[in-house]
Amino acid sequence: MPQNKGTWIRFILLAVSLISTGLVLFGKEPLEYDEVQLEQTLTFLFTVGASAYAAFKNNDTTKEGAIGTEITKQLKRDKLTSRQIEKVERQVDEEEELKGDS
Repeated sequence: MPQNKGTWIRFILLAVSLISTGLVLFGKEPLEYDEVQLEQTLTFLFTVGASAYAAFKNNDTTKEGAIGTEITKQLKRDKLTSRQIEKVERQVDEEEELKGDS
């Protein structure tokens, strides 16, 4: 499950957009399309696709993802020992607990 509010908001907005588009595509909201409406629909679909890609590209949607990102940052700076990796995992857990309390 997503670990922060921003990720939740993006996923909810994405779901609403996809549901809305799906309803339109299956005729639940009948509209007669002219060229302008077709262009707007295609632009909207492109935006939904780009948004989905951006949402999943590099967001830490799980605790494990957040730990992995932090470990990667640490590895780029220096080599890590298993004790240091456990320390990073504890730090991420503490940060997540603080986020959950606010």
